[in-house]
Amino acid sequence: MYGDNVETIIGMIAEAEREAAARKEEAQAQAAEIVSAAEARASETAKNSAEELRRLRERTLKDAEEAASSAYRDALETARREAEAYADSILDAADGSVREIIGRLTK
Repeated sequence: MYGDNVETIIGMIAEAEREAAARKEEAQAQAAEIVSAAEARASETAKNSAEELRRLRERTLKDAEEAASSAYRDALETARREAEAYADSILDAADGSVREIIGRLTK
């Protein structure tokens, strides 16, 4: 009588151990999949970040070049206007014959 119960209990314990081992294997497989997916996402994020950083650096350099070029053009235009105003003031102060000669040269 007790023998049958003991055998049943031992069978139940063995079945529980098999189920626990199967669940452990499933959990380990799921953990491996999660780790693999996380590593893939981390790699993709690093790649995307590097590409975004490269694009940002290129854009920043281009913006700086455009700003410098614009400032250079503005400085040249300002210097041209100042030189032209200076030349006009000198020409206005010159006597008639000098203005006539300069007028002929600049036509």
